[in-house]
Amino acid sequence: MFQRRLPRLLALAQAAVIGGVVVVLLAAAGAVPGDGRVETSAETASGPVRWHYDLHPFRGTADGTTVVAAVAVPVRELRRERFEGDIRYRFDIRFVLADTAEQRVIDTIDSVYVSVPSPLARRHLLHTTVELDSEPSSSTWQRLVVTDAGRPGYGQLEQSDFTVPDYSGTGLMLSDIAFGLPGSRGG
Repeated sequence: MFQRRLPRLLALAQAAVIGGVVVVLLAAAGAVPGDGRVETSAETASGPVRWHYDLHPFRGTADGTTVVAAVAVPVRELRRERFEGDIRYRFDIRFVLADTAEQRVIDTIDSVYVSVPSPLARRHLLHTTVELDSEPSSSTWQRLVVTDAGRPGYGQLEQSDFTVPDYSGTGLMLSDIAFGLPGSRGG
């Protein structure tokens, strides 16, 4: 194990909400907020990161279609780091929709991390959602890339064709209804 000191970048960070996802932009690539110590090992190899996903189209806010990618990464697939006395797990996700007929590509990139006082069980799933607003198309390819942010070169790509349905209009759709448990305090 080796330790390296990271500069204080929290004051340089900007946060924005893009498509319902909070994105934190830092001044330097690979930077981590705070001035704690990160412990990792000096691996240089590469390899897969196994994860699970599903895609769901919904009626979008602009009378169109929003495609949501739900992603779950088992903790056992990620390198854990010690940061400011906690255990941290991190992964990056890139979601791309490419309409081959219209030659249109849209994408989003997000970074996810969780810090906990003690290690999580290896079977624990870290999950997130990312979304893109898209034009209806039957000639779209989807691509999801998930990488372990703590180990450069470790990741996995999944891609396939994906029809983006036309969810414009005013008719009631199942995706317009939000379900919840009465009296619940979280979701």
